Amino acid sequence: MDPQTPRHRVHEPQLCSADLPAAGGAIGPEPEDFRVDEVLDWPLEGTGDHVWLRIEKRLLNTQDAIEIVARAAGIRGRDVGSAGMKDKHAVTAQWLSIPANVKDPSTWQLPDSLRILESTRHPKKLRTGQLAGNRFTIRLVGVPAGGAARAEAIVARLQERGLPNHFGAQRFGIDGKNLARAVEWLASGARGDQKRGRFYTKLYPSVVQSEVFNRYLTLRSELGLTRLIPGDVVRLEGSGSVFLVEDPAREQSRLDEGDIHLTGPMPGPKMRRASGAALELEERAARDAGCDADLLDKLGRFVDGTRRDLLIQPGEPTLSEPEPGQLVLSFFLPAGSYATELIRELTRAPFFSPRQDRPPLAAEGSRGNLPPLMNRFDMTDAQDLPPPKLEALVEMMFLAAFADRELSEAEQAHFKQSLQSLTSSRLAADEVDALLSRVKTDVGTHGREARLVSVKERLPEPGLRKVALALAIQVTAADGIIRTSERELIMETADALEVDRDEAADLVRKLAPG
Repeated sequence: MDPQTPRHRVHEPQLCSADLPAAGGAIGPEPEDFRVDEVLDWPLEGTGDHVWLRIEKRLLNTQDAIEIVARAAGIRGRDVGSAGMKDKHAVTAQWLSIPANVKDPSTWQLPDSLRILESTRHPKKLRTGQLAGNRFTIRLVGVPAGGAARAEAIVARLQERGLPNHFGAQRFGIDGKNLARAVEWLASGARGDQKRGRFYTKLYPSVVQSEVFNRYLTLRSELGLTRLIPGDVVRLEGSGSVFLVEDPAREQSRLDEGDIHLTGPMPGPKMRRASGAALELEERAARDAGCDADLLDKLGRFVDGTRRDLLIQPGEPTLSEPEPGQLVLSFFLPAGSYATELIRELTRAPFFSPRQDRPPLAAEGSRGNLPPLMNRFDMTDAQDLPPPKLEALVEMMFLAAFADRELSEAEQAHFKQSLQSLTSSRLAADEVDALLSRVKTDVGTHGREARLVSVKERLPEPGLRKVALALAIQVTAADGIIRTSERELIMETADALEVDRDEAADLVRKLAPG
């Protein structure tokens, strides 16, 4: 299936401020230009069996930060609690929790990329989603003259009307291609065994839900988001409970006062369905997303369904102009909302566009950045890569070798010998042993899909992810042939690394023609 067929093309959400002049500019290239600070929604007690650490990380993904903390504390990664993932190319402050009976964090040796800002005790472990929201401080560069005044007008509009709570483009993968794949996967009965398909069972249902929600938000916006219609499902402020609006005139004042909030569908069997005119919009949004009743039924095998607020209120926004051509914007968003959607209101960047907070990359094949991708990739070409990226490539090779079976001692010894040769001994034998041991443990604990996510996050350059996939293909084809089941696994790996499936197929043909 063509990932970009009109039927399955990702809907580009409307802007609330489209009638106002854009501020312009783009997110700056440095990590410090994108700062995120987690905000908890309850006070920590100061006593208990868990130590809560507020850490600051720079150019680290959250999983890597968790692994660093786990090693320093002498515990397993799964014993470290976190509220959610945070951007890598940024400076982020977030909370982690560890058991109290570990080595004193003040004695840890930590890399410069991670430091502890504060620590306190609490009775319980931090769990995913236990977060009020995030405070963002974002620097825009290349802002034309008058941009500050235009930005103030847009922010005022968002304060007045609310920010449409769209799912950002990153939810849908590169160029939105995961939507068609998700629909195809569900329509086929979610083919693939459960062990290999766990990545899909989380990713693809959420992609479909997000597309239906975004389309519904657009349809509902056309009727106005300040007026109730028959059959709306609203959320009660404070309790979070939802109910069906049967008499819009009776409930309108509550919407005006902020006592209730309009919601949109995140389809699933336990979702409270709308009725009347609102239900007609929900059904149309699902159809426009390529979801018929049968596919929605299949979706219900993987998600319960819920409701999501249509509008959110950016909290305490501030704007400053430190120098001509720059704007610094600070604001709070509730958990699960996308700061990039607010920035899109200001800059009018296309929905699908390269993240502007990434530094420009040298052309593929340049020394010191991306090694050349040849018919048979030689790891000696990677001698200038920093250790985290080199380790990620090595891990990718191991994941391919380890995908279907346990390695015997002889096979593992041969594999390690090959790695030593391919890396020009940049990784010492004990480093390779430690890496492979850690990968095996993590695969057993978190699953192969979680390790693929970690590899992807350590390899932000698309070209280097292709190299990682090429190495995996070479390992898979070591016996001279790639079987149908192995080809399926390669395609799953390509999806996890956000490598286009057509490009992945080309790599298979080049590297394993048999």
